[in-house]
Amino acid sequence: MIASPIKMQFESVLRQQHIEDAASTFADPNFFDEIPLYSRYQQVDFLKKYGDVDLLLIELSLDYLRRVTSEIKCGKTKRLVAITIISDADDQYIVPYIFVCNGKVKAQLKELHLSPASEGLGKRIEALVRKAKLQSTFSSFEDRATVPDDVRVFVSFESPPEGIVNLKSFVNESIGKRTIRHRPQRRQHEEISLGAEQESALERGGAKRERAMAMRSAKQVNDSKPPS
Repeated sequence: MIASPIKMQFESVLRQQHIEDAASTFADPNFFDEIPLYSRYQQVDFLKKYGDVDLLLIELSLDYLRRVTSEIKCGKTKRLVAITIISDADDQYIVPYIFVCNGKVKAQLKELHLSPASEGLGKRIEALVRKAKLQSTFSSFEDRATVPDDVRVFVSFESPPEGIVNLKSFVNESIGKRTIRHRPQRRQHEEISLGAEQESALERGGAKRERAMAMRSAKQVNDSKPPS
């Protein structure tokens, strides 16, 4: 159980990210995006006085995941809702994202291949999820294919609620040997202005996610073109 003062302060961070109102943010049945829960390390520095920052970020992120899942309904359409996590270095806080795909999950994520945690960040997140004090059971898997040589970790429900796709449907234990060779042009994003003191691992991690999202965006455009 997360203490109320922590949740209240984290709510202000979500407000700064413009995602505190899950119902309006993710209601579009065509919504498909991945949004960071914070954009500057200083936004979550307050967690240091309450304990392990990474552990608290896991607990807060998964609490937010439950909120998004319960507040957004897309009828009978299957959705994928998960927390994705990156970290550029062991001495930096983890950076959780909310990942939402509200429809055509199999088609839009056919290039997503997950595998059980093997080392590094995957094992680190797996241990944090086990240690976290949560009301539900969650599982975690690695994505080592979207951006070769960079790892992001997906975390979602072990037994998802009705209408939510299970991460296990994307698991391929041999994915460590596979890479995606297609390198489309980078997608243009609105940039977050960071002070010099914040231009570190978080900024570089955002660039990695841009490359991953570029692959996804380019694939959607290509799939929408009529055959020649």
